[in-house]
Amino acid sequence: MKKVALSLALLLTLTTYSQEVIPFVDFNGYFKSFQNGFFRQVEFQRIKEFKFGDDVVAYIDYKNNLRVFDGTSPKDLTNVPSEYRVSDHLLTWKIASTLNMWDAGELRTLTFNVGNYQVKDSLIVYQDTRFNSVHVYYNGEVYELYASVGGSTMPDFIGENI
Repeated sequence: MKKVALSLALLLTLTTYSQEVIPFVDFNGYFKSFQNGFFRQVEFQRIKEFKFGDDVVAYIDYKNNLRVFDGTSPKDLTNVPSEYRVSDHLLTWKIASTLNMWDAGELRTLTFNVGNYQVKDSLIVYQDTRFNSVHVYYNGEVYELYASVGGSTMPDFIGENI
């Protein structure tokens, strides 16, 4: 019985998933991350703010650049102020009416005429005001949910991958 319990405990620990990158600002104001048992300094200058999910960290550096950190090295996304949102696996940023996204290193422009949008887990749901339609980005593909003759409205509920 003990062997069965030990085998079951070992199996459960092998299938456990956790957050890949854990960002924090230390007492000196340095932006660091903890991953794979080690602390790592991400930025040497003070940052303005950060948002994070399971696999991605987005932050505004001291020069107002939007940067992304996925555990390897920081990458610049914009050098102008932008609105950004982070989910567990995705990052979106909006400059004027253009909606862009980052998914595991892939950069993509979703639309040049965005209305409302939501970012949840592995989904990006957004309105395209040019075509009065609502689209969803999921698993590397963009799907049109619906289009209308009048104005389009966002779904009432958007859940984790629902």
